[in-house]
Amino acid sequence: MRIKILLTIALIGCISIAQAQNKKVLTMYIADSLASGSSKDVVASFFQMAFNNLNGPNKEFNFSSNPYAVMLKSNPKLSIGEQYERYKTLRRLNFSFGLKVDSNFKFNGFSSGIKFKIVDDRDHTTSRAYINGFITDNLNKDIDKLAIYLQGYGDSTWGQSPASNTPEFSAKQRFINDYNQFLNDTTVNYTSISKPFKDALDEIIKTKQLIHLANAINTNDGFNYSKYDKKLADSLKNVIKMGWLWTVGLSDTTYNNEFAFSNVALTTEINKGIYKSKAGVNNLELNFKTGLNFLTDTLQGNKNLKRLILNSEAGINWVIRDAQNEKSYFEIKLAAAYRHNFNNLYNTEERSTFTMNGTARVRIYNDIWIPFDIKWDPNNGNVFGKISVKSNFIGIASLLK
Repeated sequence: MRIKILLTIALIGCISIAQAQNKKVLTMYIADSLASGSSKDVVASFFQMAFNNLNGPNKEFNFSSNPYAVMLKSNPKLSIGEQYERYKTLRRLNFSFGLKVDSNFKFNGFSSGIKFKIVDDRDHTTSRAYINGFITDNLNKDIDKLAIYLQGYGDSTWGQSPASNTPEFSAKQRFINDYNQFLNDTTVNYTSISKPFKDALDEIIKTKQLIHLANAINTNDGFNYSKYDKKLADSLKNVIKMGWLWTVGLSDTTYNNEFAFSNVALTTEINKGIYKSKAGVNNLELNFKTGLNFLTDTLQGNKNLKRLILNSEAGINWVIRDAQNEKSYFEIKLAAAYRHNFNNLYNTEERSTFTMNGTARVRIYNDIWIPFDIKWDPNNGNVFGKISVKSNFIGIASLLK
């Protein structure tokens, strides 16, 4: 947290818990809205309901979330200060469970899984690169210093704690209000601030040599810090698009007795933006995932994990964003996949196979997505396709009102 924020709190003496709560939730909400649909499939920020393979014989209804999102839904105060930091590990954890049905929508099996984010640069409430972007900005450094000097200026002029019924108290309160407007009000700029505050500001800029703040004001008499801060934040949103997301997971699928296999999978997946785009401009993501599947063949009458299969896929996802709000609304992913069976083969099964995979994903309403997956086997010339519907929702949007 920047110095000026801490000192503003010290000057005011208290801060509204509700405002702090909404601000933190809003920050998380913005980070979530900038995430691509592909990265939300890797890990859910809040809640995700998916209806997979709707056009195929084996359909699945799946729910994903994380413990922190569930706790936050029932207790919004967990988004404030130390509470937010305390649950950092839970924010990195995802759990999921699913119900499988056949083409007649009869019960076919059950799945469950957990994922953990080893690296998460997509959360700009904790991203070092995002936070350092503010800390290392020269103008922000001057603003941080200004907060300290204004604190000393106010204390030397009116005293640290003037009595509430004195002119000094009223004058200091007006000074604090002017300072807050200068930092936070988009309608108040350097030319419109009150004369007492402007005189204090000019004196401190000159005597303390706040060069970068002086240059900003001299270049533009209508300099507005709040607008500058927002512009800087918007530029740093690219950190979210470019950030690393690395997860590891463990999942299990148990099929009904009439089906042959049970499946335990160890997986890892990486998402990374591969070029820096301007705000609202399309960007590319690199996606790599691999997993080991341990399969039980119940037809052989035992519970041993007789088959070990490696599945790997590497691809590039083209994210097309709305220029106004930077949300992704259409994505196209092209990938190459490799499958290798280390153990027993069936009569018509190949030891290793390569396929080319494609996914077209469109956002049809708010956070409702329809991904269409295509898989092409170049050796056999077979083409497979499946359609899914996925809804990413936070369930706490009312807190933003």
